Amino acid sequence: MPKEYVLSGKGIADMNRYVNEYLPATRATVDEYGGTLLIYEFDPESVEGEWDYAHTIVAEFSSADAA
Repeated sequence: MPKEYVLSGKGIADMNRYVNEYLPATRATVDEYGGTLLIYEFDPESVEGEWDYAHTIVAEFSSADAA
């Protein structure tokens, strides 16, 4: 079965709430379903094109069902 990747780009209106509520829940959810966080970056630099998101996450899962 091929691996599955989840990409999330977020604009952040309330950084304190994001860091204290959203990020811990994200990490716990990825861990719960056997995923691995590959990219977890604030204000990433785009190699090509526009990427106007304040936070980017890429998670790898063993299958689409796990993701």
